[in-house]
Amino acid sequence: MSSGTGYPVWCSSFEASRNAVVVGLELEASLLRRTAATHGPRVYVSGPGGDRARAASREAIGAGAKALIAFGLAGGLVPEAAPGTLVLPTVIRSDAGEWLVDVSWHDRLTRVLAPRHRVIEGPIFSSTEVVTTRDAKAALAARTGAVAVDMESAAVASAAAEAGLPFVAVRAIADGPEDALPDNVAALVTLDGRTLYSGLLGYLAAPRRLRLLIRLAVRSRRARSELERVARVLLQCSR
Repeated sequence: MSSGTGYPVWCSSFEASRNAVVVGLELEASLLRRTAATHGPRVYVSGPGGDRARAASREAIGAGAKALIAFGLAGGLVPEAAPGTLVLPTVIRSDAGEWLVDVSWHDRLTRVLAPRHRVIEGPIFSSTEVVTTRDAKAALAARTGAVAVDMESAAVASAAAEAGLPFVAVRAIADGPEDALPDNVAALVTLDGRTLYSGLLGYLAAPRRLRLLIRLAVRSRRARSELERVARVLLQCSR
């Protein structure tokens, strides 16, 4: 049975409104809001970093969320994690520990998404800082065994585990393992997760940094497109 978007509808088992989605960036939230109806999951924009993601997750739990989703962009650490690839991890790692996702929920999402998207299922590592160089990405992959890196998933997973709630992560690769990022790219995001457009002015006088930024924007467009398509599935494959 089709939903009308090409995705099956058999995977629903609970109300999507019981879920809460935690994202680090406002642009990630906008992808969900374009798709989600009023009965969809509530979206919490934490701003970048684990501490803010943990606070947003606890706020969601306090408001009655029965399951948490970490959603958004990630950096690829291995060749398979090319821009536009979806990562549906079974485990989230950080220097503070590791957390398993809800197996049945993850499996439902994988069965629906894998036939229509390029999907990998390796671990995600949540870093305390943006990983900007090829060498740093390679070193992190070797140390952690992760296929991708973000900054928030471990905090969301930890908050869910503390509350005894199901958790799953859905990430799309914005920059691959061979993509270097501008060394000050984090300065383009405010503490509440909004893009600081005035920060772009500094790139005009630095051609190399500007080229890297443009390359990142082009590649991350693929990831944003994938996430927007996946947003429809999160309304159907609820926990």
